[in-house]
Amino acid sequence: MSGNARSQLVRGTPVDVDLFEISAGQFLAAGEYQGTVLVQVGDGLPTPVLFTIIVRPAIKFVIENGSLQKDLSFGDVTDGSTLQTTVFYQSNAAVAITIQSQNLGSLVHEGGSAFGNIPYSLVYDGTPVNLASLAQINRAFTGLGTRREQMQLRVEPQTRKYAGTYRDVLTLNYTAF
Repeated sequence: MSGNARSQLVRGTPVDVDLFEISAGQFLAAGEYQGTVLVQVGDGLPTPVLFTIIVRPAIKFVIENGSLQKDLSFGDVTDGSTLQTTVFYQSNAAVAITIQSQNLGSLVHEGGSAFGNIPYSLVYDGTPVNLASLAQINRAFTGLGTRREQMQLRVEPQTRKYAGTYRDVLTLNYTAF
């Protein structure tokens, strides 16, 4: 409390009291935390005051190479191809991950779908994902440490495809709850 806190209390002015401090970047598990402080004003008896602090669910990513966006290339897919990438994040609660493919699980030729597409599959940290629609994977809260989750994308061997660049956009949204 500041030096003039007593006079503020007497005047009925709110007084801020720092009970503790959480270091920047520190995570606490989401939830409600309660405590009691005994407050004595003047010669009166100490009065217990209950306080409640609510820590909201939060998530933060460990960024690789300065970006959350990744460009992945299968290269030549004549003989098939597999890509792996890793996502690192921390959460103080359970996490819902939604995954959406712009082209419903297909790489589409840069000239448009008339030139063909190449289907691919995704396994997110051991869970096969159906990219034909919006997919959701829920992760239970397992602690405050950094999570490392692996994504594996696979194209089966391809023949009789037009040469060129084929693309898709995968969007992953992570929501702590």
